[in-house]
Amino acid sequence: GDASASGERAGCSCGGGMLQVVTCIRARWDYLVQGPLPPLHDVIACRDSEGAARWCAAVRRRRHHAVSGRVAAEALELAVRAGDADATTASGGTCLHEAAALDDEVLVQGLIDAGASLEAFDFMGHTPLDRAQEHKSAACIDLLRRERSTRQTAELLTVMELIYKVSHFKRLRRHEFLALAEVLIQRDFAEGQVVVKQGDIGQE
Repeated sequence: GDASASGERAGCSCGGGMLQVVTCIRARWDYLVQGPLPPLHDVIACRDSEGAARWCAAVRRRRHHAVSGRVAAEALELAVRAGDADATTASGGTCLHEAAALDDEVLVQGLIDAGASLEAFDFMGHTPLDRAQEHKSAACIDLLRRERSTRQTAELLTVMELIYKVSHFKRLRRHEFLALAEVLIQRDFAEGQVVVKQGDIGQE
């Protein structure tokens, strides 16, 4: 029972042929000997090469048949060496792009916890969510959408708190207040862009 639970925590599955069984046994053994994987946030922040090696080995085990598993592991190694979860690969993407395309939910969650950007673009102008959708990575699509919603909500609440400190804005109606907050969470504005029309938010 304990070995089975350890295998599940190590992110392996015994379904399939003999190769999957061998892979699962290795994952369980590593978990029992070395314990759970260290938090990816700490691995990247401390440029922990040993922790990175364990994470990369786990990625390759989960996707032993996929070339993309090797690509994702290499992207992770790059991020750890740089001490930056958003370090860019030769394709201009990040490790999160590769993990999302691979549908590696464990790695995607680790990168999210490490603060990886959900809005980073690769050379094709794709975000990690775009890559997940392109490769029909169902688990990662759901995970990235939930995280994006969570981050946007948190950012909106922060901006609303800042706006409310300005006495002039306290006179706004609820829908005007929300509209202003939604405008202000944008990071980039194009020259000449209409951000808000006169009368949409207050009368002044």
